[in-house]
Amino acid sequence: MRFGSYVAQIEGGDSNVFRALIILIFGLPLMFLAAELGVRQTHWRYLVVPQAPAFPPGVFDEDPLLDFDLAPGKSQQALTYRGPGHDISSNRWGCFDFDRGTGDDYILVIGGDAAWGQVPLTHHWATVLENELGSRVLKCGVPGTGTAYHVQKAKRVIDDVGKPPALVVLMYEPNDFSDDFVGQQYLMEGQKRRFIFRWLDLESGYVDRHTSDSLKAERQKSFQKKDAMGLAMSMLEQSVLFATGQYFFERFKPAEDKSNNRVYQLDETDFFQGHEQHGWLNNEMDAHLENLQSLQTLASWNNSQLLVVTDNFSFPGRGQAAKEFFEAQGVHVFDVGRRVRAKAAQRDKNAYLTYYRLWNKRGNQFAGFEITDYIRKNGLQK
Repeated sequence: MRFGSYVAQIEGGDSNVFRALIILIFGLPLMFLAAELGVRQTHWRYLVVPQAPAFPPGVFDEDPLLDFDLAPGKSQQALTYRGPGHDISSNRWGCFDFDRGTGDDYILVIGGDAAWGQVPLTHHWATVLENELGSRVLKCGVPGTGTAYHVQKAKRVIDDVGKPPALVVLMYEPNDFSDDFVGQQYLMEGQKRRFIFRWLDLESGYVDRHTSDSLKAERQKSFQKKDAMGLAMSMLEQSVLFATGQYFFERFKPAEDKSNNRVYQLDETDFFQGHEQHGWLNNEMDAHLENLQSLQTLASWNNSQLLVVTDNFSFPGRGQAAKEFFEAQGVHVFDVGRRVRAKAAQRDKNAYLTYYRLWNKRGNQFAGFEITDYIRKNGLQK
């Protein structure tokens, strides 16, 4: 009896283990699926979208002077990025703007990502400016560009419009300096703009870029990796839970070893305050100031006022040279970002996009009203 009872206990134990395994095998995937469905209802769902905005084909044209520019007269197309997305279009002058004429008192907005806006056109801070001031505001920011580009873009738009603006508004960002000295960061392949920057050597200032051939080789190499494991990883990367875990890992992982003096992410490097030992950066600041001088000269030549707008930027380190230049030239500089952050804090609201250092719809509205007030108080509108 004792032996039979012992055998029965073992069999019963095996049965319990088997049931536990069944529950584990079927339960874990169900738990994962429930968690996945839950997190997909939050803003974390956008993490499965690549960080770089996916511009539709044909948004940019190859340009002999600027390397690339917004193609003129494009109808609405969907822009995909880490957010709700929106439609983009261009007017006859190659600007992300409504396609309508201008008066003699129009305002020209130029700059990079912050001037571009990354919000629907109806919520753009320059549209708020247009509605409040009653003057046509041409919104001609181009993402991924620096001051040298902005000067040429302003010249082109003014020539194409056929009359000078009453006011030129430059949305000045810290990376305008690095965009200037890095130079060409994009290459047109057919109707697509491709990012070609690979790394910057801090010791010499040398910039390594992709070529058309190396871009094709990378895509071919990626395609060849689509074996069973590669396909499984591609499917896993579409999981919001996986993408969220990867996002936090990237944020809190130890800093990369930069002993080789190479910079792979320009936005993660402060070229204004750091790297004082690299004298070539001082030379590049001189070249950057020449670009700012060219913009000031362009505005003066056209009898236009110049307003420089920044987003919570105090011109630290090498940036003091730019601040001193603006002061010497009598250029109006308005740090609207401080006002935007203060307004957002008063209302306990967020004024920035979740995954980008750019204003959201609310931040654009705050900025538009604040810039309007500054223009009126300082008599910058004709």
